[in-house]
Amino acid sequence: MNEEEYESENESENASDYDGGVYIVDDDTARLLEVVIGMVHMLATTQMEETSRENCQIIAEELAERFALALEGDIEVEEIIHGDEVLYKPRGGVMGDDRPEAEGPAVDSE
Repeated sequence: MNEEEYESENESENASDYDGGVYIVDDDTARLLEVVIGMVHMLATTQMEETSRENCQIIAEELAERFALALEGDIEVEEIIHGDEVLYKPRGGVMGDDRPEAEGPAVDSE
């Protein structure tokens, strides 16, 4: 196999069947996709190399485009200190349904 045949074969393997259309999904699936896209954006901010950051952003933007999802701004992240660990989580929880914790000690309902 010569170099020209090899390049031609690789091009056909890497060719995308995507025609630029939009995939339609139900609301729950759309919300999950929004979460995944947000997580990829958060992952991008942790990358040390600019190329890696850009690649994560490209992946997130491509997913958003293919599923016609409008992403609103940056995702706010909370820093939580848990013992010796520092945890990062999206404000409002991964699915946006976390309620803020009450301040102060728990009140006994008895």
